[in-house]
Amino acid sequence: MNNTNITQKANIKDTILNFAIKNKTILILLKLLIAFGLIWYLIYKLDHNELIKSLENANYYLIGLAFGLMFLNIYLQYRRWELTANKLLSESDKRKIFRSFIYGISAGAFTPARVGEYVGRALAFKDKPVLRLIGATFLDKFFLLIIVIFVGSIGSVIYLSVNYHISNIIIIPLFIVLLLFLLFFIIVLKNPRYWFDNIVLRFRNYRNVNSGIEKINSLNFNKTKYANDMLLISIMHFITILLQFSILVAAFSFKFNFLGYVWAGSLVLFVNSVIPSVSFGDLGIREGAAVFFLLPFGITNVDAFNSSIFLFLINILLPAIIGLFFLIKKNNA
Repeated sequence: MNNTNITQKANIKDTILNFAIKNKTILILLKLLIAFGLIWYLIYKLDHNELIKSLENANYYLIGLAFGLMFLNIYLQYRRWELTANKLLSESDKRKIFRSFIYGISAGAFTPARVGEYVGRALAFKDKPVLRLIGATFLDKFFLLIIVIFVGSIGSVIYLSVNYHISNIIIIPLFIVLLLFLLFFIIVLKNPRYWFDNIVLRFRNYRNVNSGIEKINSLNFNKTKYANDMLLISIMHFITILLQFSILVAAFSFKFNFLGYVWAGSLVLFVNSVIPSVSFGDLGIREGAAVFFLLPFGITNVDAFNSSIFLFLINILLPAIIGLFFLIKKNNA
């Protein structure tokens, strides 16, 4: 396939995406689709009887504490997106940034791998190039993903060593590879232009994509400071999720091995990140991983499953319902 055909296809895709975001009819349909997805979730996917039964036997104070951490969780996610929107999208309107953020939560809640979040965030930025919005959203998620993968990889190696007595001949090389990966990531953070230059090379045949990356690369801001700030916020977000998970496990099991639950939580997030999910809201993989990794800590299947479900309710479904309130309002300016 020659470069002309590739460029033409990229132009067509960009035109369709821009039309979908800017056309009012499409916007209304997207809103209805998101609303339908969330309502369908509430009616058909959640077993209300099981939720009520679990609550009757759980520690309400600990569940309340996990719920309270939801606001910190949401704030850290919003702060990361605000920083990205400021730097990469040249957007300073906090209300518009918040609407974009909350729309993304609602749209991503019921889509596989939360891909709907990319479209949801674009709804509030009808004046921005779609490809730049997609790139900004990806970059926003990139830092947390790197942390989850790195910590989860180390946790997985330790888990295999402790529970399955894997030979040090295998474990030690794995640790060396992971440390080299960390070193490489630190080098990249110290020279952020390296990412952009290499990404430009990868997409050099796609004129629109390449042009968008070059525009981001040419933006006048301190990319090293941006990377460091994003990394710090992402670490805080990661810790918050692990705290919520460990508190919920304790709430349902009445056992208090918090360090063990934090370890298991990092493995659950790792599995949920590296295994593509085709289910709505990533339900299934997360719960199965929770049951598997919490078993060595003496947590029953029911308690592990309920902990994972409530983490989903607190961090994804409740914010998505809040986002739906904003999404159905007529004024999206």
